[in-house]
Amino acid sequence: MDPDEQKSVRDRLAAQAEESLGKLAQDLLESPLISGALTRAMEAREKASAVQEAAMSVLNLPSASDIERLTRRVRSVSQRLEGIEDQLDVRLGDINGSAAGTTAEMGLAEVEARIGHLANEVAGLAAALGSKDTKKAKAKSGAATAVADVEGVGPATAKKLVAVGITTTSELIAAAGDAKGRAALAQQTGLSEKRLAAWVKAAR
Repeated sequence: MDPDEQKSVRDRLAAQAEESLGKLAQDLLESPLISGALTRAMEAREKASAVQEAAMSVLNLPSASDIERLTRRVRSVSQRLEGIEDQLDVRLGDINGSAAGTTAEMGLAEVEARIGHLANEVAGLAAALGSKDTKKAKAKSGAATAVADVEGVGPATAKKLVAVGITTTSELIAAAGDAKGRAALAQQTGLSEKRLAAWVKAAR
């Protein structure tokens, strides 16, 4: 068999193998058993993530999503500071190389204003973190804390709960403390039972 015929046979075998593998992969993807297993695995992962976040909340520890949001904010502030440093270097170069002092002073004033704005943003971020710790402490104290102070309960969610007569954390725990109560409250408010369970844990 000459080299050209050998190459042709190899090409046909390779094409047949690829076709067989593609068909096998397609059959596996279309199999109800495989697709069901993948779906259950994804659901189990989501449940594990929700349980982990609830546990971190009960222990007064930041969750992975909290750390990720904070990291993004810090990275954004860092990038802005780098931009300000670059702009400051340019302005200082203008001062050293030009006699137009008034223009340079205006540029420095703009830089100072931006630095002040970033300082206010950092202070707001620190206040937000302190407010989160305060809400958790209030939720654990057993006092009649407003339901809006529970971590994860936003204004829209709090409005739905208040509409059905739940205004404090103690009322939330009483109404959704068990599976039957959560199911009834979920039907009344349109909120998911899983989220209600997480808020009850955070309120305790």
